[in-house]
Amino acid sequence: MMTLEKRKRVYTFSIIILLFALTAILSVRLYLHITEPEAQLFPDRFIANEERPMLIKCGLGTRNYFYLLNIYTGALYLDKSCNNSTDIIQADGYKRMYLHMLISRISAKKLAKFIESAIVLSTHKMDDATLADNILALESYLPSLLQNQDVLMFDYQPEVGTKVIVNNEVKGIIKGKTFNDALLEAWIGDSPISEHFRQQLLSEAP
Repeated sequence: MMTLEKRKRVYTFSIIILLFALTAILSVRLYLHITEPEAQLFPDRFIANEERPMLIKCGLGTRNYFYLLNIYTGALYLDKSCNNSTDIIQADGYKRMYLHMLISRISAKKLAKFIESAIVLSTHKMDDATLADNILALESYLPSLLQNQDVLMFDYQPEVGTKVIVNNEVKGIIKGKTFNDALLEAWIGDSPISEHFRQQLLSEAP
């Protein structure tokens, strides 16, 4: 009969093996989400039209919650070739953050709150009142419930602001450049909400 101490060691070893296996499974699952079929949804570029110049994909990645829950796959598009994150954020050019929802469902309130938390945790210095107003506006532009396969885009247009686009329909505009700067700070700034996601979005940068 095994002693209590030996049973503890066996139990601990089993837990470690289980964690390694779970990590490997989740890593493969995350990879598959990006490569097949998700990558097919994100073109390398969007052709220019009357409202914007041609946009080139800078990078593609999946945002998840502690590697257990995939929230969305996102791609960053720019009107110029991908550069370092500081230059991207500071540039006053057309930018698009394209999000393809992977989570089964999420309320507008919860998603807006997630975005607000990401901005607060980043290094962007936006005053509380302006941030609160922008988040309320964002929540009002989103459908009450976003579901798997929905597409959400944040399009920054110089001298206009950030267009909130849901399933190819413009729902509203958050005026000015500050909000878009804050969004990008949260995703690709010096203190992003996820360093792994940041690296994926900047994968085409030199």
